[in-house]
Amino acid sequence: MPIVSATGYQHTLSDLREHVYACLMQDENKSHFKKERVNLWINLVLDKMRLGGLYTLNVDEFVTTADQEDWTPPSTVWRMSGLTYDVDGSERVLTHVSKDELDRITGGDWDANSGVPDYWADDGEYIHFGVKMPVGKRVKYWYWERAQEITTDAELSGFYKVMLPVIVAGVTAQAMLSDGKMDQYMAHKSEFEQMKDEAMRFVADLHPKVTATSDHVGWGDPN
Repeated sequence: MPIVSATGYQHTLSDLREHVYACLMQDENKSHFKKERVNLWINLVLDKMRLGGLYTLNVDEFVTTADQEDWTPPSTVWRMSGLTYDVDGSERVLTHVSKDELDRITGGDWDANSGVPDYWADDGEYIHFGVKMPVGKRVKYWYWERAQEITTDAELSGFYKVMLPVIVAGVTAQAMLSDGKMDQYMAHKSEFEQMKDEAMRFVADLHPKVTATSDHVGWGDPN
């Protein structure tokens, strides 16, 4: 299963801004493109990338309690992508099925049996496993994180470092548009679209086995 770590694999907001100013051939402290404006443009471009289907996966885990059959993902989860279950130190990949299919497999009684799960289903509030699991088992889950604006310099973008050319091209295009330099805007916009297409191919090659995700626009209460 693919994962993306945080520190070391993503750019911080200040890193991104430094590259943007370098591309504009301007000094951050002297530019008429103020830091706060560039920060907003960076977040705008990150959302454009997500809207276009670009993403990177995050991973986390929880430990089962006695006879646990379902689980509520934290509010940071936007889309679930996959789960594995610890079997004697090895990770068993669980198959994502619909609730109807899980009903068929379990005879409609998800609590009837105990043991190792093979499947998972979701209803937008809970993840259901179809069996009661023993205590102390590690369940890893891969997910698309709920997108938040990054506002402080040390915050991470949420995208692999290799996505840097996409972000910089998009922000530079916004800067040229704000200055009314339409020829340069069109050139950078074209570069952004080209880089975005290349990034899509990169993601497809990197995550060839990612299953269809289940989208409920986040679980739990983000507040």
